[in-house]
Amino acid sequence: MNIKYIVVRNEVFRCYRSHKKIHARKYKDMKRLFKPLQWFLFVLALLSCVSILVIMALPINNAYVFISYTVLLLDIVAVDKLPDEWLFNMNEKEKESMEIIEYDKSFHNKVSDILIKYKLNTSQQIEILIKDCEKQLSFLTKKNIILSRIIEILIISPLSAMVLILIDGDRHLNLNMFLVVIFISVLLTGIILIFSKLIGFGDSYNKDKCLLDALNGLEYYK
Repeated sequence: MNIKYIVVRNEVFRCYRSHKKIHARKYKDMKRLFKPLQWFLFVLALLSCVSILVIMALPINNAYVFISYTVLLLDIVAVDKLPDEWLFNMNEKEKESMEIIEYDKSFHNKVSDILIKYKLNTSQQIEILIKDCEKQLSFLTKKNIILSRIIEILIISPLSAMVLILIDGDRHLNLNMFLVVIFISVLLTGIILIFSKLIGFGDSYNKDKCLLDALNGLEYYK
């Protein structure tokens, strides 16, 4: 991996992020895309999750937790199994698909311009870039496994044990202590994510993956 690779990778990633912001699905897009049944299932899933937390925090019969879990499970199955025609406005979905293709084409045209700018537009040069990407991603994936293991050992396992300790014999949760545990979990996770960003892991992986996907996608728009 040399300096030209890093410069190209960073510029492609900046281009990708700017395109992603422009194309991000907004609420008005969801309003025209989702049918009433989709909205109903979404609200039902949200209410089920909230009710589970409330039942765990308050001295309420635990049978209600089972009911909430059952409703949530049925909701997930419905979203997975129901045909798209029941959940989406298909005309709008097709229109969105065409917009995505146009967005993708525009992005890859800009990637081609970047490669031409840095004189890396021949098939052999693009192949070298792809190999460098794959090599870098392989290295970062191994690094990610180690980081995930550290998070599991130092944070997830102790926090899981703390949550179990906070539950009394009646299976009710001390809400204040539960919120403290959640706060500590979020804080520690944030610290680790910031640290990984400072050492360049998070951004490096995303940038390499973005460049690899962009290079592989060039063939579709030649």
